Amino acid sequence: MNRSARVRVVMAATAGASLFLSACGAGSDAGGDTEAASSPLAEFLGQPTDFESEEAQAEMIAQQREANELIVACMSEQGFEYIPDNPEQFMSFDSADSEGIEWGTREYVEKYGFGITTQRWDAVAVGPNLIGYDSEAMGGGQEYVDPNADYVQSLSEAEQTAYYAALYGEDPGFTWDDTLTEEENNAAMEEFYADYVPTGCQNEAYNQGDQGKINEFYTEFEEELNAIYEQALQDPRYIEATAKVKACVEEKGLEYVPEEELYNLWETDLSDIETNHVVYPGNDLTDADYETMSPEELDAIFSQPVTIDDDGKAKLAELQEKEIALAIAYDDCGGGYAKQSELQMELQQEYEQKFLDENADRLAEFQGVADTSGQG
Repeated sequence: MNRSARVRVVMAATAGASLFLSACGAGSDAGGDTEAASSPLAEFLGQPTDFESEEAQAEMIAQQREANELIVACMSEQGFEYIPDNPEQFMSFDSADSEGIEWGTREYVEKYGFGITTQRWDAVAVGPNLIGYDSEAMGGGQEYVDPNADYVQSLSEAEQTAYYAALYGEDPGFTWDDTLTEEENNAAMEEFYADYVPTGCQNEAYNQGDQGKINEFYTEFEEELNAIYEQALQDPRYIEATAKVKACVEEKGLEYVPEEELYNLWETDLSDIETNHVVYPGNDLTDADYETMSPEELDAIFSQPVTIDDDGKAKLAELQEKEIALAIAYDDCGGGYAKQSELQMELQQEYEQKFLDENADRLAEFQGVADTSGQG
């Protein structure tokens, strides 16, 4: 049973409903003054718009606790024990790094660029002369202990399969077909998830209560909600602002790449480093090693840090230098992820309100049905 595959299925089932809500918590001032962006759609759905406020954090932790209780009850009904993780320990809301540098600020840009090549590997792997993420600040410093590990190990192989099927559902999700083109795979995946109904206690828990209403809302208004995002990107004001950034960056003698394509700009080089220069502990272990080595010996191997050889570090240094220089140019020209996202959200809010106004009758009807279905 592939646990990560199950998690991806859960995330895929709820990602659409979170499309707009996830952006609402971003600070609207890239200079560092965190001011929550308002969102008519989030307000309609009763969702917080400032995810770093104590009230919003407490609400999200409470929602996770409620979901955990539902998962525990569901697993018990199917004859299994289940101990959820403590949400206060594993839910993080801070947008700053370990040095207090806020994402999107000039200070962030000068240190991390766009956060692509500089956040690919952790600081231990890249060494003191390159930029990496702080794994300890992100929770990597404390070893995760699954509270259900001992219980699952006490089950037979068949019982373990049944346990994970009960928790995550029995459908592994969409499988990418390497014999098809990317366009064909994307079309097949869209068709698969159009009719996909996730199963398992975890999915059921996240489709009840307030989150369930949000999921239903997105399903009901999926076409209109997707249009809001596209309308913001196609708005003449967004197009004009982007054109100005492009012209400014090119005047500096650099190649402009649209923000949505930046993550692919250095992917070929990063993949080459990943394949040919990164060494993961235990990568050379054989099946015989797993059978003959003790759990303690295997733990000792896998606790070793990831390493990158000198050639890989030299290549990464060049990429990071290019990224930071380009990110500074974008920032000088009024572009970059933070500033573009700020403008996009401002425009998106206008289209959200237009959607709410134009669909007032349908929304009122939906609210009545959702409230009725949520009773009992």
